[in-house]
This record gives sequence, structure tokens and C-alpha cells, in this order.
Amino acid sequence: MAVHGQGYIGRSPGDTAVIVARQTYTASGVTTDFTFSSGYTVGYMDVYLNGVRLINATDYTASTGSTVGLTSAAQSGDVVELVAYKAFNVGNVSDAAGNFNVAEKLTVSGISSLGNVVSSGIVTADSFSGDSFSGNLTGATVSSSGPLTITDTTASSSTSTGALIVNGGVGIAKSLFVGEGISVGGTITYDDVTNIDSVGFVTAGKGFRATTGGIIVTAGVSTLSGSVHLNTGNLKVAAGIASIGTGVTISSDFIHLTDNSKINLGIASDVQIYHDGSNTYWKNTTGDIIFQHGAENLMQLKDDGAVQIYYDNSEKLKTAANGIDVTGHVETDTLKVSGITTLGSRVDVGTGASIHSPSSNILTFGTNNTEKARITSAGGIFLNNGTLVERVDRNTSAAANAATALNLDNGMVHWFTTNLGAANVKMNLTSGVGINTALATGDMISVTIMTAVNSTSNFIEQVRVDGVEASAGVTTYWSGGSAPTDGGGSGVDTYAFNIVKTGNGTYDMIANQVKGS
Repeated sequence: MAVHGQGYIGRSPGDTAVIVARQTYTASGVTTDFTFSSGYTVGYMDVYLNGVRLINATDYTASTGSTVGLTSAAQSGDVVELVAYKAFNVGNVSDAAGNFNVAEKLTVSGISSLGNVVSSGIVTADSFSGDSFSGNLTGATVSSSGPLTITDTTASSSTSTGALIVNGGVGIAKSLFVGEGISVGGTITYDDVTNIDSVGFVTAGKGFRATTGGIIVTAGVSTLSGSVHLNTGNLKVAAGIASIGTGVTISSDFIHLTDNSKINLGIASDVQIYHDGSNTYWKNTTGDIIFQHGAENLMQLKDDGAVQIYYDNSEKLKTAANGIDVTGHVETDTLKVSGITTLGSRVDVGTGASIHSPSSNILTFGTNNTEKARITSAGGIFLNNGTLVERVDRNTSAAANAATALNLDNGMVHWFTTNLGAANVKMNLTSGVGINTALATGDMISVTIMTAVNSTSNFIEQVRVDGVEASAGVTTYWSGGSAPTDGGGSGVDTYAFNIVKTGNGTYDMIANQVKGS
């Protein structure tokens, strides 16, 4: 059998002698694509439209092995004919006038090198070596220098199902990519694995242990339903999310623990940090809690003991059984004390002012470290020279009369610049809480009233206390023995009242009038 046509058995693909399959289509409408059900080899295909052979790549495209696309669509009634060819290259064949057809079996006792083998049935061999293979292969050793493709799409649900069934072990020298899930009945050993790259979920039902190197999540979500042990490595999340159990989520931005999920520190979980949905807890079962920056103590919390706060590694405040101990001075904008405060030494008030107790039951007030006033144990008040100043409530808008109430909260001296305008004036002394409330029995106050006058007919006859008349509890004793009957004709008249509380709502009053003219 002669060999010609550049190595093809029989005639070249353009001749009908090596036709493998032929399919004819009659278009029912405008049609561009046609499917060749038998499949074809790219480059070995002729296309005819109504008996006219078309030009490849110009009139049609045949590049997929299964479909042919026309450049100009066929119209309804057009006849399209597709013709596929095959050729074989057998090194020792000396004469092949036509196709090389094998009706039953092809037995090769030696080694056959075939560029491409396509089988629609079963090929049985002791061994197989080639660049590619399509079909079923049983009972052979497969060795391929190129890709080995299994087109069967049967899924696997056990060791005896699927497109590829291997009864023995499988050794893979390089990467393994699995498009769907992996089920392993035994143990997976990662002795020589340096990296596990997952774009989806990684679920560890019994736990995950990284002895060196740590865990790095760069994308996707990793779910670890058991415990995670990091002996010498780190857990690093670059861009994805790691979910541990049902309560911990770690991303590149945060660590999220659900309510009641605890951070446990120590072999016996000596420290627990968690949030229960309402409150945050920091529980310690052993020793003290110490906050440090470098080697310096910032705060130390002792079990059944003090809380200590430091400045520059030096203790400044410590809680005690009876309150707090402060080392150094205290600066505050406002100090409110509801109980009794005991001052062991001097209290500085502002710049240069001080309150000092130099000895038992004595309180002194001073400025610039010099005593200016003293309160003794007997209640005496002593002033160390200086000017005694009292504020005056000066009224320039109204005259003193019976309708005028003197609020002692504004001071104990009241000065009316408008002339007194009535005779027998009875004025009323008041305060915010009431004078009866402000004074205890035995307490005394001194009230001075100064008023301009321009008529001897106008004068103050009496003052009331909290509205109480003289006949209802106020006993008034006027200097000279009797109440005023007139006033000064000009200038300023002055009235002084020394009032002693004798009981609930009762008072003794010593009164005095000084006329201005």
C-alpha cells in the first residue's frame, strides 16, 4: 500500500477516500451554527452549501471540534453538508492505499506511537503511552507526556463510583485542583505541605493545629468548628474572614466574639474577658491585675486589697478600707463633701490662701502663709488686723415703706437713696429659707437700715420678722425706752436692729434710731 499525501494513509483529507463522517442539514430558517454530532478534528473538515464547497476561515469557522459556524447565515431551504476526515501516521506501514480500518480488535505486540487516538468504545492494553487519550481504558498502565483527559462527568459518592476509579493508592507529584468537595475516610497527613490555599470555606470538625508558621487567611471565609491551637505561629487575616466555632469571627479589621464568648488566658482559664449582651466582664481568679507600659506600673488591682494608680511608676492614689489615700496634692475644679472631712494639715485654697489647723480645735485662715483670722474652740472669731468689709444692698429705685420686704440673702445692711415717704412704717425682714429656719434658738443677727429723709413726719416705727408682728412673737426694745415718733428733716436716718431668736418664731429685738439731722 503506497504512502502519499504528506504522511496520510490513503489519500489527503481533501479526497473523499478518507471520509470519516458526513452529515447533511436542511435549514428551516436563517441558521448560522451547525453541530456535528460525531465530532471532528480541527483542520480536517469540509463544508458545502447547496453543493458548493466553502473556504475555511473565510466562509466558515470550524475550531471547536463539535460545531461549525457560517460567516453568512444559511437561509430556509438551503442544504449544508459537513464532511469530516481522519488520518493515521504509522511508522512501519509500507503500503496503505486507503483508509486504515479495523473492524474488530487491533493487537500490537510492540510499542506503538500514535499522535492521537479517539475511541468510541473500550481500548484494552497492557500499557499505554501517548500525549492524549479519549475513551475508556481498562487493565493498563497509562503513561502520558501531555494532558490525560477523562470526559466522563459521572460524580463520585463512594470509592467505586465516578469517572475515574482507582483501587490502589494515588501518588501526585505536583498540584491537585478539585472543583468540588473532597471526602476523606481516613487521616489527611500534611507532613510535606507548606501551604493550603482555599477560595471558599475550610471546615475543621475536630480542630486545627499549626505548630509553626501560623494560619494566614487572604481571601474568602475559613470556618474552624473545633479548637484552634497556635503553638509557635500566628493567625493572620489579610483580606478574608476566619470563623472559629460559632462565636468568633476574625478579619483584617476586627475580632468579633458573640455574647458570652470568652477570651480565656492561662492554663486553667485564670483570666476571662467577655460580654454577656448587657455588661462587660474581666474576671481574674489568681493574683493581682497589673497594667504596665514597658517596665512601668500604671495600675495595680489587688485581690481583697487596694487599687493603686501610678504616675511615672510612683504610686499616687490607693483605695483603703476607710476611703482613699492620695500621695501629693489634689487639684479639682469643684469639691463637694457630704460628710465630715478631717484635714490633717494645711489646705491651700487658690494662690497664697490657706485653711490651717495649727492645734486641736482651732481653725485659722490665712493668705501668703500668714494667719488673718481664727475660729477658736469656744466659737470666738479673731481678726488679725486688716479691713472688715460688709456688702450693702443699695436700693436707688424705691423708698422704704410698709410694702418693702428686706431679703437678708442680699446682705445685712440696706441703704435706700430715695426719701422715706410715710410715717409709722413697719418693714418686714425675710430670707430665702425664712429667718426662723436659718436661725437656731439663741442665734442673733444684726440688721441695719439706712434711708434718706426730707420730712420729720416720716419714720420707721417697727420691723417684723418673717411677717410676724410685734404682738405675735417679736418683742422690741427701743433705745431710749420708746419707739420713734418722728424722723430727721434732712440727710439720712439710720435704724439698727439686733435680733435674738428665743424660740420657734419668737424673737427679742434691740432697736435704735439715729437721725441724720
